[in-house]
Amino acid sequence: MKTPGLNWVVKRRYSDFEWLYNSLKRFYPGRFVPPIAKKTTIKDTSGKHLYERMRTFEYFLNELLSSPVLSLSTELSDFLSITDQKAFEAIRK
Repeated sequence: MKTPGLNWVVKRRYSDFEWLYNSLKRFYPGRFVPPIAKKTTIKDTSGKHLYERMRTFEYFLNELLSSPVLSLSTELSDFLSITDQKAFEAIRK
């Protein structure tokens, strides 16, 4: 994923999106946090499935970035800006 304007390039897994979603729900109770794609148990790597999942995550991130409060959260900033996977995993704990 490449962050427009800032040119940060990060790779995120489904569990990273889950972490962001759950963190925002916990730290910002009462704020609307958009849903993320549901995790599937079937390993579907078809182009259509991956495209739909990517669109859902894109919607999720765009909604967060349009929120005056959530867009300023440390969790979202870390999610988008920490390029080293080990450093990102360290903050998730």
